[in-house]
Amino acid sequence: MNHLRLGIVLMAMLWGCSKDLRILDEEDLPFDSISPVKNEPGFGETDGEHQGTPFTLPAGVRLVDRPHHRFDPDIEKLYGKINTFYVDIHLVRDSTWKGESVVFPPGLILTSQGEGRRQHGLLIGRELIPVPYYRQGTSNDTLTYYLGVACINAKKAFPWEDNFEDDVKEYVIGKGMYKPTVITQNPQILQFLSLFEDKEHLKVTQHINPWDQFNEGYVRPSWQIKYDVIQEMLWKITDEKGLTKRDLSELLIAIER
Repeated sequence: MNHLRLGIVLMAMLWGCSKDLRILDEEDLPFDSISPVKNEPGFGETDGEHQGTPFTLPAGVRLVDRPHHRFDPDIEKLYGKINTFYVDIHLVRDSTWKGESVVFPPGLILTSQGEGRRQHGLLIGRELIPVPYYRQGTSNDTLTYYLGVACINAKKAFPWEDNFEDDVKEYVIGKGMYKPTVITQNPQILQFLSLFEDKEHLKVTQHINPWDQFNEGYVRPSWQIKYDVIQEMLWKITDEKGLTKRDLSELLIAIER
């Protein structure tokens, strides 16, 4: 078990111990359990390409690589309902683009590129990213945003572990490491994602330095606990035995505010 996951597991355990032992009534749960997906391609320790609907952008907008663009910590550029790590998204529009925004849907898989066994990412909520109308004769600069995603491979490396440059060393960004590939149609993952519909209060509004947890006397910020619980519950689906009624109850209580 890697150090970050150990920290998340311990925090989830402390969360359970520190709260009152309230368990939701069965009628308050949307379903009884969620079965595991650890044997499905791309999840847990199972190799293979993720299955799903190919992700495409609307006509007039395309993704580009921007490997030397400095990470911008402006929180207004971060979109997501969890912050296990960030993926950078670079968009260019052309003269045919007449829209105002682009949808990045829940269930979007952000696939690790290149060598090494890094975590793949999962977008847990629908994110509407502004892409202003293209005006002829004006600047058409590349638009860079960041998606906060969850991890779906508990025993693989985190992208920020190799962050040594000044702009990224204190953030959970996997700069230039990921591509949006497919939108999962896996029933269990879709069940899990349904729990976060209309939970706009989960939007990440602060950064966390992943290295702080290794400092003596470190105390996890209280605002971070709900994101730790979400991540640990997802790992139970992708790498373990799935979620029980008690797990679902704990998760729903954690994200209720």
